[in-house]
Amino acid sequence: MAQEEDLQRAERYTLISKILGDWSYANPSVPEINEIVPLPPARLPTWDGKLKWIEERKANIPPPKPSEALIELLAKAMVLDPKTGKPMPGSPVYSKED
Repeated sequence: MAQEEDLQRAERYTLISKILGDWSYANPSVPEINEIVPLPPARLPTWDGKLKWIEERKANIPPPKPSEALIELLAKAMVLDPKTGKPMPGSPVYSKED
């Protein structure tokens, strides 16, 4: 293949591997890997050492709240009170103690 040793590319792979290992419990992913470490002979672009997945996780932005219509639909399907989420009479998990 006549490729020369590329220590910068290897260093990036090592750093990414360490980051993924540190966050392995959270099932991290690196969809932007080809932007960070493109296959040779492409030149390495500048990289700030951050992964999008980690930055998004650290930002801790909650998911958008479901619409009232969706809440009503899902509650009706499971026979739940849409305001409390508790089972209503007719629900397979309804108990009079609730």
